[in-house]
Amino acid sequence: MAGDVYTLADIGYMPTLHLLFFCGEAEMVTSRTNLARWWADVTARDAWKKVAAVVEGEYRALLEKSGENSQGESV
Repeated sequence: MAGDVYTLADIGYMPTLHLLFFCGEAEMVTSRTNLARWWADVTARDAWKKVAAVVEGEYRALLEKSGENSQGESV
């Protein structure tokens, strides 16, 4: 996140930040200029797009089991 090279540290943070977006808390990332730029760069990778699609499917399945939507509201 702090360097010019994509590293394992970047990969480690991506699922957690992705969950913020999924839960409607994107502003925690988008309101910070450098973090938003980093996020745009790393999420543009084809490999991340494939992972994100799988992860979102898993999030949705868990929410369906719990009876909640992505903002934690009962459905």
